[in-house]
Amino acid sequence: MIITRNWLEKYIDLKGIANSQISVALNSLGFEVEEEKNYDNLNDELVLGHVGFCEKLQGTALSTTFVDTGTELPHLILCGAGNVAEGQFVITALPGMKIANGLTINKREIQGKTSEGMICSLEEIGLGKEFQTEEELDGIYEIHSKDDLYKLSGTPILKTIGFLDYTWEVDLTLNRSDALSAFQIGKEIANYFKRDFNLNLETGLKESSQKTKFDVKISESIRDDIKMVAHTLIETKKIYSLKSENLFLYSNDELMMKFSGIKKENSFFEDVANLIGFESGQPAIILDAKKITKSLEIVNLGNENDPEIVIKHDGKLVSILGKGIESDFLPTEKSEQLVIFYLNINPILMRRQQKKLNLSNCALQRYMKPMSLNLVNLAWEVTISWFHKYDFVESFEGLTFIKTEATDPKTILLPSKRIREYLGFGLNLSRLRKLFAHLDFEINLIGEKNNIFEFICDKNRLDLNFEADIIEEIARLYGYDNIKPIAPVIPMTQKPKDLERNIQGKVSNYLIGAGFTNIKTYSLIKEEDAINWDLFKINKPIKLMSPISKNHEVYRQTLIKSFIDTIEFNSSKGNKNTKFYEIADLYNLDKIRQRHLTISTTGDFIDDKVNKTKIPGSFEYLKSICENVLRVMNVDLEEIDFLLNEESLSEMHPYINAKIMYKNEIIGFLFKLNPRKEQALKVSSAFILEMNLTRIKLMSKKNIELKSISKFQKTSRDVSFEIDSDITLGQHIKQICASVDHLIAYKIIDVYQDEGLKNKNAKAIAMNFTFNSLEKQLSDQDVAEEFNKILKNIENLGYKVR
Repeated sequence: MIITRNWLEKYIDLKGIANSQISVALNSLGFEVEEEKNYDNLNDELVLGHVGFCEKLQGTALSTTFVDTGTELPHLILCGAGNVAEGQFVITALPGMKIANGLTINKREIQGKTSEGMICSLEEIGLGKEFQTEEELDGIYEIHSKDDLYKLSGTPILKTIGFLDYTWEVDLTLNRSDALSAFQIGKEIANYFKRDFNLNLETGLKESSQKTKFDVKISESIRDDIKMVAHTLIETKKIYSLKSENLFLYSNDELMMKFSGIKKENSFFEDVANLIGFESGQPAIILDAKKITKSLEIVNLGNENDPEIVIKHDGKLVSILGKGIESDFLPTEKSEQLVIFYLNINPILMRRQQKKLNLSNCALQRYMKPMSLNLVNLAWEVTISWFHKYDFVESFEGLTFIKTEATDPKTILLPSKRIREYLGFGLNLSRLRKLFAHLDFEINLIGEKNNIFEFICDKNRLDLNFEADIIEEIARLYGYDNIKPIAPVIPMTQKPKDLERNIQGKVSNYLIGAGFTNIKTYSLIKEEDAINWDLFKINKPIKLMSPISKNHEVYRQTLIKSFIDTIEFNSSKGNKNTKFYEIADLYNLDKIRQRHLTISTTGDFIDDKVNKTKIPGSFEYLKSICENVLRVMNVDLEEIDFLLNEESLSEMHPYINAKIMYKNEIIGFLFKLNPRKEQALKVSSAFILEMNLTRIKLMSKKNIELKSISKFQKTSRDVSFEIDSDITLGQHIKQICASVDHLIAYKIIDVYQDEGLKNKNAKAIAMNFTFNSLEKQLSDQDVAEEFNKILKNIENLGYKVR
C-alpha cells in the first residue's frame, strides 16, 4: 500500500508536520515503511508548454513542434515521441534545465534544425516504470486539468499537476486488511498527530427518492461465498459534445493514482473505479445502465479449488471479476445512466482466482482480503463524490441491496485492571477516548463499580475480537517506545506432575541412547497423500484456506509420508544409514488430537569400519525397539500381537509388513518399504514404525507395580519345538504359559529352518523359560513340575517338541 502526502493533505492539515515525522508515525502505528520516495527535488522548475504546431520530420521518427511557453516566440522542439500532437499541454524542459535522469537540456542541432528544449515523459522526470503502461513509457505526458491551462503557459507546472509529492510504501500486517482503504491509514495518521480527519465527501446534491432495482442472480454453487451485492444508479449530465478520447482524469488525480501504485486503465470509468477502491477499500464495477436489459448472473465457470467467477448478461460475458469490464458494457461519455455494483466475496475463493489470473491490481488486492460489509456505504459516498468532481452527476440514487448480511459493531469488554496487568500502567476513560479520538471507536464505562471499559469498535475493523486485541491497540496507539520497561513479577508455583510428559521423556531418552536422531518434519502435505496414508483412519483432514502450494495443502494424518520424504532427502545428500524418530501431534476437523511416535531405519544400523562389522536394519530389530518402547509405557507385551497387514499400500513390502495389535485394537504399523520404492529412494533396508501413543496411554496400565527382587537363585530351562511357518508364536504365548507357577521370564532364543523343515512348511523355535520364587529356593523337582506344564501346553497346541 502506497500513501502520498498530497493525498493526505486533502483530508488532514499537515502544516508543521515533516515527512520524517510521518515516517516515524507509520512505523510506530504498525505500518512498517518499506520505501520512501521524494519527487519534490528531482527536477528543476519545468514549465507548462502548449503544442501549437506539430509536423513529422521527413526521413526521421521525429516531429517538428512549436511549443508556446508564454514567451514572445514559441520554441522549436524536435520530439521523438509517437503520441505528440497539436493542441496538447505538455511538461517542457527549456535549455539549462536539469531533469531527473541527470540530463541538462541544451540546444541541439538536428538535420539543420535547432531544438530549443525537450517535451518530457513521466519516466524522464522521475516516475518509475512500474507505475506506467507500455503505451505511456513510449510517449510524452499530456496534461489535463479542470482549469484553463493556456493561461498557465510558461509557469512552473510540476506542483500544479501534483508531481511534487512524497510517498510512503507501507507493509500491511495480515490482520489489517481494513488498511487497504486509504481512509483507514489517513485516520490513523490524523489520530497520531491529534489532527482532524476531514472526509468532506459532501457534494451538495440531493439523493433521489427513486430506486431502480437491477435483477442479479447468483448461482447456487457460490451463493454462500457472495456475502453482499449492492448497486447505485447515477443519472449523468448531457455532455454529448465531448469526444471519448478527451475524457481523462485530471493530471493531479492521475499522478496521485500512479504514485499510489495503480496503473492507468484504457477507460476513464475503470480509472475512477480504481480510485474508489483505493480510497474506500471496496472495489466498484461501473457499467452502462442502458446496456443492462436483462438479469445479470454471477457464476463460477470453474470449481471451488480452481474458480473463475464472472458476471454474465444474457449469456454474454460482462466481467471476469478482478480483470476489468468487457468493452460492450463499459460506459462512454455519452452514457445517460451509470450503474455501479459493489460485491463482497469470500476472500479465499478470490485468492485462488487471483492465482489463476496471475494478476495483481487494485480490485483483486482488495477482493482477496477480508472486507467489512460496511465499506459499501463509504464506497457509495466516494463514488458520488468522484463523479460529482468531474461534473457527471445530474441525480443519483441510494444503495439498493440485492444480498447482504446483518453487521453490528463489535463490542468488547475490558476490565480496567487488565491494562495495568498487561502494560504496566493504568488509563482512565478520558485518556482512552483521547487515544482513540479519530478512529471511530466508542468507549464507555460500565459495571457496578464502573471498572469495565466497553469498546464499541470501528465497523471496518474485522481483526478485533478479544480483550487481547484491544490491549494491543492501546499499546500501539500509546506507543511501544513510551511504555516504560518494568521487571515482571513471576510468582513461584509448584509445577504439576505431568506423567505423560515424563513417559515421553523416557521414550526419547531410550531412543537417543539407542542411537536414534530426533527430527522435526513439516506438518503439511498433499491432500492425496493425506488420504492415501491415513492408516489410522483419522479421516477429515484439515485443509488450509490458502495453501502456498499443492505440496502443502492439508495437515498430515500420519508421519510416515514425511519420514519417506526425509529419507529421500538424506539419501540425495549421501546419508544412506539413518536412524530417525519423531513424536508429533495429529489433528482432524472433528477435533481429534493424537500423539504419534514414528521411527525409521535405513541401511546398516551398525557400521563399524574398524572391526569391519556391518549389520543391516531388519524387521526384528525395529520390532525389538517397538517392544522396548512399549515396556517404558507399562504395556504388557503378552497382550501385543504383530499381525500381517493385508491392506498394505503399494509403497509397503507386501509381506514384511505388520499391524500392531493391543487388546484387539490397532495401535501401530511396522513395515519395510517396497524394494521398488527403496530403489527409487536409493536406500536399502528401509523400515518404518508408527504408533499411536495417545491410544496406548489410554489402554495401558495406569498403576506401576513394584515387584520385589527374589533373594533366591533363579533357574532356567530351554525347549525347542516345531510349528507351522505361517503361525505367529505371539498368538499362543499365553496358552503356552497358562497355569505355570513361578515363571518370571521367557524369551525366544532362536528361530531355525533347514531344508527338511522348509519342505514340511515348518520352523523350529527355541525358547528359554526362567523360574524363581520370593518365598523359597526352588528345587529341581519344583522346576521340573512347572516346566512339564509348559511342555504339555505346547503338545496340546499341536506343536512337536524336539
